Amino acid sequence: MAEGGEENLQETDQPKAEDPLTIIVIGRTGVGKSALVNSLLGDTIDREAIVTDGLQPTDHDILEKHEGSFCGEQVVVYDTKGLGNPRLDDDDLMKHYLAAIKTQGNRLIVLICQKLGESYDTNRRFAKLLARHFGDSYNTWKKCIFVLTKANQYKNKETSDEVDHGTITKTKLRVYSEEWKIVFRQCLCEYGIPGKIISERPVCFAGLNGSDLEDWIKPLFGKCKSVDEAQKYSASSGRKLRGAVIGATVGGIVLPLAGVPIGFGAGWYVGKKSYMKKIKKKEKNKKIEEIAKLYQKEEDKRNQEDEN
Repeated sequence: MAEGGEENLQETDQPKAEDPLTIIVIGRTGVGKSALVNSLLGDTIDREAIVTDGLQPTDHDILEKHEGSFCGEQVVVYDTKGLGNPRLDDDDLMKHYLAAIKTQGNRLIVLICQKLGESYDTNRRFAKLLARHFGDSYNTWKKCIFVLTKANQYKNKETSDEVDHGTITKTKLRVYSEEWKIVFRQCLCEYGIPGKIISERPVCFAGLNGSDLEDWIKPLFGKCKSVDEAQKYSASSGRKLRGAVIGATVGGIVLPLAGVPIGFGAGWYVGKKSYMKKIKKKEKNKKIEEIAKLYQKEEDKRNQEDEN
């Protein structure tokens, strides 16, 4: 990049490209996190995530970065070391994951994986660990999607040849997901997490490549996009509101009466444009000058009225 000069100024004035969607996959050892990463990115993955052979956990970084395309969208996916590994400390791992979640910005999705059919005690221990580190922070939970992995291993006990086994299996899995969500929510509530936070979190299924549930990837992508859009809306509203409050405060100082509504409107405007990243530097300065002139005009008018 050129330093100084008009070329650098022109480059700076251009709206910044949107950051890629980032996904962090966490869960216990052996639930299929690495297989999930490989399935999401498919042939576009820069390097395959190492899948455990079931005898011992995979040996990779605490946060292993992968890049590729997820249903046509460029994403960054972090595979993670599994929780429940006797050689590692779960609390230490969770501190690493939570730090990563807090530094990744708003375009972040956390896939919390749990193997389909895990025992109640296993779910309870996992819920306790999440509650201890995520707490009741809505800003953390709102990024999360629960993923029940290895759905392809679900066994439909229906044996009749006259029924559509695929439809029955999918129906039973949907019922199971609702039941699981209720049980897991109860576990989290016992450890101090408000039920409303969990009830709003989506639950999806994931299967391995070659399963007869190949349509699970697009629904999961849809949930990721919904969570992503919700965070964008939340960030937009937050920026606009903060801008409005700051504008109203400044306006109230400059003009005790007229300045508050003017400042509120101006602050809302600046906050909204800041979020959209479409205001160039010169345009922002011009808008500030216009607002300052408006303040001065109102001040002159008030002074004139006082003199009269």
